[in-house]
Amino acid sequence: MQITTSVGYIWYTSPGVFVSQMLRETATVEDARVLTDSVDRVVAGKRADFTAHGGLLILHDWRILKSYDAAARSHLFAHTRNRKKGDVRGIIVSLTLTPLLRMAVEAGNALLTATTGRSVEIVPAISVALGKHRVQAPTNAAELAGLFT
Repeated sequence: MQITTSVGYIWYTSPGVFVSQMLRETATVEDARVLTDSVDRVVAGKRADFTAHGGLLILHDWRILKSYDAAARSHLFAHTRNRKKGDVRGIIVSLTLTPLLRMAVEAGNALLTATTGRSVEIVPAISVALGKHRVQAPTNAAELAGLFT
C-alpha cells in the first residue's frame, strides 16, 4: 500500500522493508520529522513481521533531493543513532549527490559510524537495492492502513 505524506510516498513490503520516495528538492527539519515519524510507526506496528529478517530494511529514494538544512540532517542522524538494536538491519539511500549534499552525507555518515558502528549505504539507483534485497511489490492494500489514520 502506498501512503502519501507531505514529503512524498512511503510503502511497507516484504521482506520487512520500508520504502520512501521524497518529492522535495530541499528538506527541512519538519520534512525529516514526517519521515522519521513514518518509520517509527512502521517499527512499532510491523515489528513481528520484520524481526524474522533481522530488523527493518529502510530504502530511501531521494534522487530529487538536492539539499537539506542542518536541523534536518541533525534530526535524521540523531534519530538513526537512537534506534534500538534490532529495529533496523540497514539503511540504503539513493541520492543524486551534488558536492554540498555529498559533503553533508559523508560528514553525517562518519559521525554515525563513529558513534554506532552503523552506516548509511548511498547508491545511485534504488533499483539495484530492490533487486539485491529481493524486495517484493506491495500486495496487501491494508498493510499500512492501521498505522496511518
